[in-house]
Amino acid sequence: MSLISRSSLPQNFLDSTSTGMRLVTPEPQYFFAKMAMGSRITLAALNAGLPTAQQFVSIAGGGAILDPGLDEMVRAADAYPECVKAFDEFGKGAGDTIKMFRDVYEGGLYTEAGRVLSEDQTISTTGQNIKAEEVPVVLKEFYGPSNAAGSAVAPYAIKSFDAQYRRNKEQLASKTTRYLGRDYVKWLDAVVRDRFRCNGASGNTNVTFPTGIANAAAFASGGTAYISLEQILAARKAISDREWSKFANGRYMCLVPTSFNTQMLGDVDYRELSKFHDARRNLLYGYVGSVQDIDFFEVTTLATYATTGATDTAVNGSTVGSGVTVNEALLFGPGVVGVGTASNEQSGAIGPECRWADDTNYGTVAKVIWYALHAFQTLDTRGCQRLFWQT
Repeated sequence: MSLISRSSLPQNFLDSTSTGMRLVTPEPQYFFAKMAMGSRITLAALNAGLPTAQQFVSIAGGGAILDPGLDEMVRAADAYPECVKAFDEFGKGAGDTIKMFRDVYEGGLYTEAGRVLSEDQTISTTGQNIKAEEVPVVLKEFYGPSNAAGSAVAPYAIKSFDAQYRRNKEQLASKTTRYLGRDYVKWLDAVVRDRFRCNGASGNTNVTFPTGIANAAAFASGGTAYISLEQILAARKAISDREWSKFANGRYMCLVPTSFNTQMLGDVDYRELSKFHDARRNLLYGYVGSVQDIDFFEVTTLATYATTGATDTAVNGSTVGSGVTVNEALLFGPGVVGVGTASNEQSGAIGPECRWADDTNYGTVAKVIWYALHAFQTLDTRGCQRLFWQT
């Protein structure tokens, strides 16, 4: 009896098809996407009359043990509520708008002498208006995934022949769904991040540079304008001077790139002040430490700035010099960014869903995209301070 082997069947020989093993692909934690999705759980908990997202998820799941990823998400949502503010009050049509109102306070004469009512003084009858400003949050249609070149959105295609006859442990439909989910989360993470930094001429200009650096053009190739505790506390002073509130736990969040840890090792004051670690935060999205009332989280999807190979070449209109790579960190409190989600008019689903193409090439190919109705808005740039330094 002859054995079938690679020598006897050199074409299309499979060494193994029985294990179904899939190797791990390195992926970011997608901090911004997780906080955006976690905020929707918090909103659902409030609508159900429950005080925490953990209670809501536990009750909704019948008391079953939570998936580690979901457990991490709801704990973060409870610890830092409104890290991303959720809106689910939209209708079902693109262009629907929710208008958020913010009080605008004006006044003067805040002294004892300025407000004393003198004897026989006549009080003015001229009135003044109570002022407010509005922030519109507009619903739009979004879809994906994009192709490898990133130049267009192209559906994933499943050939009928492969779906019916190819024997593999993992069904092609579930594999395609996983790819769609990853593409949606990566897109959501980038969109929410960009709302925090508001890059552009009319964006968030609340920036803090290292000592001696006036703008992005002042970074020199081979220089050492690194992050320091002095820069961090200067950023904290800026956001505190704007009277921006802290999270419910009495702290600000600071999202930092990977260069933060290596550069801050040389800062003696930081090492001393960050010795204490709160065990309740150690398992949340790359928590690396705290100083005073600032919690630091390592996030690998923050923006970088350089003349080549980076997200942007300019910081607030100032071009980064040749041979320089600039990192960005975000220090913020609650209520800076809002994300709205609407239910789909056809399916009633809230959030992304799979949409199948009408054209199947006579039933031989199924094409699928993800589709979602969202609204993204920077609610107030005063709640976020941007820090820049070079690697």
